[in-house]
Amino acid sequence: MSLVVMECTSAEAHPDPKVTKMRVYKFFSPKIGELQIVANLTNVYQVGDLAVIATVGTVFEGMLIEERELRGVKSYGMATELVFHGDGFFVDYVFPGEANQTLTK
Repeated sequence: MSLVVMECTSAEAHPDPKVTKMRVYKFFSPKIGELQIVANLTNVYQVGDLAVIATVGTVFEGMLIEERELRGVKSYGMATELVFHGDGFFVDYVFPGEANQTLTK
């Protein structure tokens, strides 16, 4: 699979009130559609942020990204780095082709 720039469309607290260090996100791209991703609080995303998403099947930093259930909630990828937030771009990766076009939103 691949690394894809996707837009955060939903950012919610984990439904289990005991889980305070995770959030449940939904990210969207026209080509992939919507993905639900459970993430820790290392990077916090807001609705409208663009982020680099490692989709299921991608090997990212030596780790195979798989569908997982984290504290009872399904996660279908991994949010890696923030690319755009509000007032500017913060690009940490360079992508060939289509992913860069997403940045021109």
